[in-house]
Amino acid sequence: MKNKRIIFSILFTVLCLLSSCNNSTTPPNNGENPPIVENQRPKISFDTNGGSTIETIEVDENGKIQIPENPIKEGYTFLGWYTNKELTSQVNLHEHVFQNDTFLYAKWEENKTSILLGNAVTENEEYYGSLVGLLDDELKLALHQLLESTHKTALTYSQAWDVLAEADKGEGNTIECIYTGMYINKSDRVGSSSAAIKWNREHVWPNSKGFKDKSYTAYSDCFHLFASEEKINSTRANKDFGDFELLGIKYSSKDEYGNFWNSDYFEPRDEVKGDIARAVLYLVVRYDGDVCSKCSLDLELVEGDSDKYTNVLGKEGYLGDIITLIKWHYEDPVSEDEMARNEVICKYQGNRNPFIDHPEFVYGLYEEYAKNYITE
Repeated sequence: MKNKRIIFSILFTVLCLLSSCNNSTTPPNNGENPPIVENQRPKISFDTNGGSTIETIEVDENGKIQIPENPIKEGYTFLGWYTNKELTSQVNLHEHVFQNDTFLYAKWEENKTSILLGNAVTENEEYYGSLVGLLDDELKLALHQLLESTHKTALTYSQAWDVLAEADKGEGNTIECIYTGMYINKSDRVGSSSAAIKWNREHVWPNSKGFKDKSYTAYSDCFHLFASEEKINSTRANKDFGDFELLGIKYSSKDEYGNFWNSDYFEPRDEVKGDIARAVLYLVVRYDGDVCSKCSLDLELVEGDSDKYTNVLGKEGYLGDIITLIKWHYEDPVSEDEMARNEVICKYQGNRNPFIDHPEFVYGLYEEYAKNYITE
């Protein structure tokens, strides 16, 4: 009998151990997720959709993550993280508990430029003081008169070599090509060098569109001349500028530098789109044939393909696409390099590019096109 009691006691002890009846209790879960075992913790990956990279993060024992800094994407505002590519299911990283490996997708909103609408000139501005408060046709007329009257030196096309060598200076003794960004020795000019890679003077407003004659001041006006590698200069030729996506057309060719083109349009790399837009905008107010006192040349930007207009040497010149160029002006704001270039050319010519000094002038002259890029 004694042996039976011993055997029963042993069995009871084993059963208690198996059924956790050793007088210890497990705290209730209270509906919360159980702790995650360290070597089984899910990993959270981030698809920033073109923004700055965020490394994969492992969740902690409670299924939470150390929240990363928001990604950055030039020209866009970060709106949040979503658990699906369609960006319809947003997740709050401060509260969400992750139980499985998860991909998160960034959502962005394209920025609109918030600037003063029209004309921010103040009376104490030495160069622009006479333009205070002017808008529309009055602003265009006053700008033309200012640019024409202060354009003291009409450079020759030969002199433009040296001006561009300074204005478009690259690293060391080089120039930087407007379309490719490559550095080319200053001495390797077209016509005076046998180097495999040479540079030329690119008219961003093609001289065939209104002033195909070196006797015209516009031909050698360095505000629209840029140093350019010879081959890409020939590729652009006298094509209009066009944003292929915006215009809903297809390009036929592209290069490694970010340039696209077809038989009618040329779209340069993103880094210089605004520079080019402001250069041709300068031409429009500088050479306004209706009010020119020293010339009859009238240059105008048009929608779409400019070939539907007739260019008349020394009289009328047309370039497209104005919708594209206004877009580029706002999407690629004035840079420090562009401001420095403005100073160099002003030193030689005497006048300035007002759209570099006062980007808001574009709204003052082209509200119909600019309003899509403005927040008041």
